[in-house]
Amino acid sequence: MIKSLESTDPNDIVDCLNEAFLDYIIPMKMPYEYWISRWDAARIDYNLSFGYFDNGKLVGFVLHGIDQKEDKTSFFNMGTGVLPSHRGQRIVKQIYDICYHELLRSGCEQGLLEVIQSNNKAIKAYQSVGFALDLELISFKGRSINYTHNFIFSEVIPERLDRYLDYIEHRLAWEHTPQTIMYDKSQFTFYEMHKENSLLGFAIIKNLNLDVTIFGVKDGNWKKYGAALFSEIQKRHSEYKIINIDSRDTELINFFEENKFKVLIKQFEMKLEM
Repeated sequence: MIKSLESTDPNDIVDCLNEAFLDYIIPMKMPYEYWISRWDAARIDYNLSFGYFDNGKLVGFVLHGIDQKEDKTSFFNMGTGVLPSHRGQRIVKQIYDICYHELLRSGCEQGLLEVIQSNNKAIKAYQSVGFALDLELISFKGRSINYTHNFIFSEVIPERLDRYLDYIEHRLAWEHTPQTIMYDKSQFTFYEMHKENSLLGFAIIKNLNLDVTIFGVKDGNWKKYGAALFSEIQKRHSEYKIINIDSRDTELINFFEENKFKVLIKQFEMKLEM
């Protein structure tokens, strides 16, 4: 039976996720509170998220966040899981055969998701329901940059993020938007880099996993300000990561490559036009 997850205990979804991803390339098991808070921040709509139930037990699911992306009402697949005991039954396709029409009726114009490039089974499953490869996303492992500068780098607690918007020139992933951060600012640390009264750069880092969630420099001048920004980040967070940079952003990619940042993982963003 396939139905909406609106009346399903989120803890049951986490249990299904943990079992479904036991053999996944990246460790996924985290406390219940982590996943539920992360889903809330990602604008998950349980009415438009669906599960496959076998004798009342959740054995497969898709979770959808709903928001504006690229000036379109979009759903973002925040997670797809099927228990090992139920694989091979095309459960993901069965779910989308039903939920596609509900998403369309709700006003969604496109669907998006991220998938690790080496996960061929998942890619084929998503292609079978209409998703197509759209973008390549590259994540980098942070590294130490020895760079001397005379800028002031300090932690701040901003009331709003408006002052940073003109500094963000790269494409933001679904979970790396101001909406996600403002859902619970206590999960992030905020830094600014100044010279006198001029803001030269900023970085927002997620405390739990040290993802540099949003960052930017003045005028997009990475050659002039980028090394200083990331040298200061490394002093405070030696295990930081930069996640999901659009491969088409050649200036930013070149900055990381020229400074010998190692690729952590590559993903595809897939899109479903509706």
